[in-house]
Amino acid sequence: MPSPPAAPFAVPSGRRGSWPLRLVVAEKPSVAADLARVIDPGAARRQGWLQGRLYTWTWALGHMAELAPPESYQPALKGRWRLELLPVLPEAFAIQAREGRTAQLEVIRGLLRKAEAVVVATDAGREGELIWEYIREVSGYDGPAQRLWLSEGTPAAVRAAFADLQAPKADLAAAARARACADWVIGMNATMALSARHGGLWSAGRVQTPTLALLTSREAEIAAFTPTEYFVVTAAFAAVDAQFRGRWFRGKQDRLPDRAAAEAVASKVRGQPARVASVTRRRAREAPPRLFNLNDLQRAANARHGLTAADTLKAAQSLYERHKAITYPRTDSRHVSAEAFATFPERLRAIRGDLAPVASGLAASLPHPGKRVVDDAQVSDHHALLPTAAAPDPARLGPAEAKVYALIVRRFLAALLPPAVYDDTEVVTEVAGDTFRSRSRVLLTPGWREAEPHVAARDKDDEEEEPAGGNLSRLRQGMDAACTGAEVAARQTKPPSRFTEASLLQVMETAGRLVDDDALAEAMRERGLGTPATRAQIIETLIARDYVARQGKSLVPTERGQRLVDLAPPELREPATTGEWEQRLRAVEAGRDRADAFLADIAAVTRRIVADVAGQAPARLPPPAAPDRPPRGEPAPASGRAAGRSGARERSRSGRGQAPPASAQMPIGTCPRCGGPIVESPKAYGCANWRPEAGGCRWVLWKKVAGKTLSPTQARELLAHGETKRVLKGFTSKAGRKFDARLRLERETGRTGFVFPPTAPNVAQTTSKRTTAR
Repeated sequence: MPSPPAAPFAVPSGRRGSWPLRLVVAEKPSVAADLARVIDPGAARRQGWLQGRLYTWTWALGHMAELAPPESYQPALKGRWRLELLPVLPEAFAIQAREGRTAQLEVIRGLLRKAEAVVVATDAGREGELIWEYIREVSGYDGPAQRLWLSEGTPAAVRAAFADLQAPKADLAAAARARACADWVIGMNATMALSARHGGLWSAGRVQTPTLALLTSREAEIAAFTPTEYFVVTAAFAAVDAQFRGRWFRGKQDRLPDRAAAEAVASKVRGQPARVASVTRRRAREAPPRLFNLNDLQRAANARHGLTAADTLKAAQSLYERHKAITYPRTDSRHVSAEAFATFPERLRAIRGDLAPVASGLAASLPHPGKRVVDDAQVSDHHALLPTAAAPDPARLGPAEAKVYALIVRRFLAALLPPAVYDDTEVVTEVAGDTFRSRSRVLLTPGWREAEPHVAARDKDDEEEEPAGGNLSRLRQGMDAACTGAEVAARQTKPPSRFTEASLLQVMETAGRLVDDDALAEAMRERGLGTPATRAQIIETLIARDYVARQGKSLVPTERGQRLVDLAPPELREPATTGEWEQRLRAVEAGRDRADAFLADIAAVTRRIVADVAGQAPARLPPPAAPDRPPRGEPAPASGRAAGRSGARERSRSGRGQAPPASAQMPIGTCPRCGGPIVESPKAYGCANWRPEAGGCRWVLWKKVAGKTLSPTQARELLAHGETKRVLKGFTSKAGRKFDARLRLERETGRTGFVFPPTAPNVAQTTSKRTTAR
């Protein structure tokens, strides 16, 4: 239920105690402190809040409440998932406090009971709205509330936002709730159905599974690909004051199917007189790129610097919250409003470093860039990513932060600079009845490439480029030349490339369609897989759950990931279907669709998914590794929504679902203490009989040993043999020194220790540790 419309209220003046309590609820402690520092300097710290002259400031710790687990509606599911009890489709969703959040939630409840008006200062977006909605519901607050809508954290922007507090965004709240409920219904029921039918734990989700399907589909294309050999003939030519190279072609054909034919062409033209048959020149203009949204920034950071999407988001969030150096990062817009464009000169004057002269020139005479940059109709909650007028101290930026900030500044400048201008030349040379083509491109005016010289030209395929080998501008039609040499090169057709994070983020934005055109991508952005805020963690979750592995820059589905896609019903793995759901959520957010109608359709799909799984033959397969923290937009396997951002600064917003029932997990060994099964959890390998009713066995082997994470295979070896078979690399002593050793488990005493190679120094004297109780 959305909050009722708020009555406007003014910021009070005078001493506290002469007016009703006005409460500001921020998303995290650091945000509350930053806001209070600007609006209410000198606010005193209390236990869970700040007391200022103008406001009382409190904070959430990310999501304070969540949707209740399935056993809240169907008690028989507790301890064992059973197909005949599915699907679970609550008529009304229950909200419960999240584990570890109770104390702060009680603080907020107490303050809300006294509050006469509230300023909601959670993140200005769908998930921030959901955080407040859940707090409001579990606290029983039904008083007035206003929305603080921030796109950047500079003091000037904070003051302006407090001077222009907005009414609650009911449609945004409805979309947030609908998204959470849809993820719960599909994720919970699909996970329980697949796990109950096939054994083990098979975690599925509305966004996670179709993203995995993109990777497995690409892998299938690669596996089915049969390379075809072909041959190209390249000739060298000499004319007056010009030497150049060309590639053989005839009509639309520029390759030959067999070596004999290619060698015949090369022998025929080698040493023969030639003539320049045609010279075509044209002036080409390369338009500047659009401003960054988060998706584009993550793609650029991955391609340019090898940063993962999660690393880029973490750096961008820090630049926004801590350094106040960029605007709100979790945006899907590539445009700005006319109001934001008016701030560009101030932002440009703040830019430092080697691009300062370029920025100063633009600030002094800023041409209007047109609708490619400024378009109010394309801006919804937040505009494109921009640097603020508060340039950060480079010495205070971490390596990833510095790289991400530089990318944003360079793109900001590039979008405002004129097009790059090239002189393109194509030459056709005739020799002995055959034709050869040469192409060259000469940069005349760098334009926007002055800011982004490293950005690769689009549609470039180095392998298929006709070689030039000289300045073709000196050639004229009809000139005589000579073929001074010819050679044959054997090549093969190539399979589709594996996805990198950059290319996967691109197809996630367009629901699986490879779209290179910016305008078309913009039109499809409402039909993507997930949102800019969730995609990075979706990828990380697939990796953490052992569905996907990184191989260099490539993302490759594991055998478990492939098996999950094979088992998943079509409606669960089809990217286009999930893209359509995301489009409907955006329509709910814009007031063009109803949340109840959307959720009714989701319930119908869920019934079909469960029926499909129930009709499958059981496949007893090795389960994937126990899941780590689920991403925003994806449910935990057996709990309410577990949401989170990546990065240490965002852990407060992350959460864990309850562990799946022990009966749903495949044991990796036998407990040395009680003989029960050892199962995997996010941080440890422990006895499944840990519950009091099962005997209360507290034996645990922690995953982290001397800075290294033990894999399930290594844990199995320790439990079966008491020692790993091979020397393990990557341990770190307490003194910070790296070392390699075999790991030993003394099962009776409960200690882990190290067995060193004969020549290795014992650098880990203090690293052995006892397995401990939970």
